[in-house]
Amino acid sequence: MRSYANELGTTRKKKRKAPPKIRKEPKEKKQKTSLVNSIDVQVKLLRRFRLMTREGWMYTHTEVETFIKKLQKAIYETPIRKSDRYAAQIEEAQRFVINAYNNRGAGMIGIKIPAAFRQELEVIAKSEKVRPSVALLKRIVGCVGLPYNKAAKRFKNIRKALDFMHERGLVKESDPYYDMLRTCARALDKAMSNHKPLQISSAMLSGLNGIIRKETSF
Repeated sequence: MRSYANELGTTRKKKRKAPPKIRKEPKEKKQKTSLVNSIDVQVKLLRRFRLMTREGWMYTHTEVETFIKKLQKAIYETPIRKSDRYAAQIEEAQRFVINAYNNRGAGMIGIKIPAAFRQELEVIAKSEKVRPSVALLKRIVGCVGLPYNKAAKRFKNIRKALDFMHERGLVKESDPYYDMLRTCARALDKAMSNHKPLQISSAMLSGLNGIIRKETSF
C-alpha cells in the first residue's frame, strides 16, 4: 500500500499564536434626561451657579451680590429641605459664592470650584429637559390676545417649529399633550389664514395654564 506520509509531511505545523486581545474600554452610559413640564427650581439654581463658575469669567462686586440675593430669595420662596435631592449641592454652591464674595479684593471676583463638583453640576444640569410639546404650548399661549400685526411673526416661527418637530418625530401621538397641541395648531392656522388674533377657548386656556404653570424666576 502506497504511503502518502512523505508527500503530506509528517511534521506537525506549529499553531499560530492568536493575537493578543485588545481590551475594549467600557462604553460610557448615556445620561438619562427626564422630560418635564417645567425645570425643577433646584436644577435651575444649580444651572445658574454652574454658569457663574465658568473658567476665566469674572464679575463685579455688585453682580455677585445680586446673584447671592437672588439665590437666597429663590431658596426662601421655594423651601429646600435637607431631604431634597439637591439640597447638599445647593448648600455647597451657596458656600462657594459667599466665600468668593467675602474674600473679594479691590478688583473683579472669580468663583472657583473643584473639578469634581463641576462634573456633578454638569450631570445635574442635563438631568431635566422641558418636553417639546410643552415648550411649544408655552409659545402659543404667549400669543393669545395679541393683535395680529404684533403676533404675525411669532405665528410664523411657531408654525415652522411645529412642522420641524413633526418631521423629526419629536412630538409623537404618545405624547400626553399631543391632542392639545394639535387643537392649538389648528387655532393658530386659522388665525394666520384670517389675519386675526389667536383665539383659544377659556376651558382650553385654563388647562394650558395648569400645564405651563408659572415657575419661580431665576
